[in-house]
Amino acid sequence: MGYPNIPDITPEITIDRVEVINLLLASIGLEELSLAHLVNAEAEKLQAALGTLILPGDTAADPLATTLEDLLMVNRDVTKMLKFAMHKEFILLAKLEDVIDFAEEFTPPTPPVACACSVALPDTAIAATLGLPIGGVTVDVPGTLVLGFTLCDCDTGASTLAAIFLPTTPGGPIPALITASLVPGSVAVANCDGTTATVTLQITAPPFFPAPLEVTLIANETAGTVTIIIPELGVEETVANLPVTVTECGA
Repeated sequence: MGYPNIPDITPEITIDRVEVINLLLASIGLEELSLAHLVNAEAEKLQAALGTLILPGDTAADPLATTLEDLLMVNRDVTKMLKFAMHKEFILLAKLEDVIDFAEEFTPPTPPVACACSVALPDTAIAATLGLPIGGVTVDVPGTLVLGFTLCDCDTGASTLAAIFLPTTPGGPIPALITASLVPGSVAVANCDGTTATVTLQITAPPFFPAPLEVTLIANETAGTVTIIIPELGVEETVANLPVTVTECGA
C-alpha cells in the first residue's frame, strides 16, 4: 500500500540546521503560550462560577454555580484541564532537553574565508630617510620607520596598519613624530599564490600631504621583501629582509 499524496504539491525545504533549532525552540515557546491561555481560561471559568469575574466595562455577574454540587463539578472540570496542562509541560520539557542536546552536538560549518590572502608584518624598525618639505624646500631627514601591519586577516577580514617615523636627531627639523594609519575598508588583496601578494590600500596622509595616499604593496614571503609604490607621487621603495608573512587563506 503506497503513501497518500496530494497532486501538484512539491514542497522544498531549504532551511539549515541552525534554523531548524530556532524553529524548534520557537514551537516550544508557542505551545507554552497556548497552555498559558488555557490555564487563564480555567481561572476565568472559576471566577464566573463564583461570580467574581468582571469583564472590562461590565460589573460582576451573579455566580453560575449556586449549589455545592455545582461548585464541585466546576472544580473537577478545572482539575482535569490542569492535569492535561501538567502532562503537556512534561512533554515540552522532554522536547526542550532533546533540542538542547541536538544544539550542543551541532558543529557549525566552517565559514568561508574573508580574503584570498593575508599579509602580516610585526612591528619592525627600519632605517629610512624621508624627503620632507620644510620651509619650501625638500630636506632629507634620516630616522627610523616603525612599521607594522596585518592586511586582510583570513578569519575576520580585518586590516590594521601603523607607521611611525622617528627622526635620528631629536629636536631636529621635525617638531613631532610623523604617523600614518590605514584608511578603514581600503584594503584589497589580489594575485595571491601563497608566497606573494599584491595589496592596494590607502593610508592617512602625514600632515604635509593633502589627501590619503594610494599605495600598492607587493609582499614576497620568500625574500621577506616589501615594495611600496605610490603612483601619484612617483614613489617606489623596496625594503628587504623583513619578517613578512604571506598566508593563502583557505589553502
